[in-house]
Amino acid sequence: MSFTDEWQPPKKSAKALLWVFAAAAVAAVAFGGWKAFSMRTGPAEELVRQQLRDPQSAVFQNMKRSLKDPNVVCGLVNARNGYGGMAGFTRFIAETGPYPSAELDPADDKTRRPGEGFDGKWQVYCR
Repeated sequence: MSFTDEWQPPKKSAKALLWVFAAAAVAAVAFGGWKAFSMRTGPAEELVRQQLRDPQSAVFQNMKRSLKDPNVVCGLVNARNGYGGMAGFTRFIAETGPYPSAELDPADDKTRRPGEGFDGKWQVYCR
C-alpha cells in the first residue's frame, strides 16, 4: 500500500465553510447587537418611567437612537392612566448624556405651532 492509497478525510468546500462562518457571525452580531442596544436604551427607559403615573405598566416600542445625537433616544411609550386603563402610545424623547432628561409629547397642547416645542425636537432628532 502506497502513501496515496491511505484514507484521507474528504476535502471541504471553501464555499461551505464560508457559509458556516457567515451564519455564525450573523448570529453573534444579532444576539450581541440586541443586548448592546437594550443596554444603551435602559437609561432612557428609566428616565421616561420617572415621568409616568404608573411606571411599572410602561410598554416601549419603536425605540431608536438619534442619528443627530447618539445620546438621544426616541420612541413610543404606553402606560396606565389615572383611571387604570392604558392611555395609548405617546412619543417621547430621552437624552442620556451629561444632563439626562426625558420629555413626553404634550398632545393636549393646542397652542403650539408645527415645528415648535416637542414637535420641533422630534423633527430634528427623531426623523
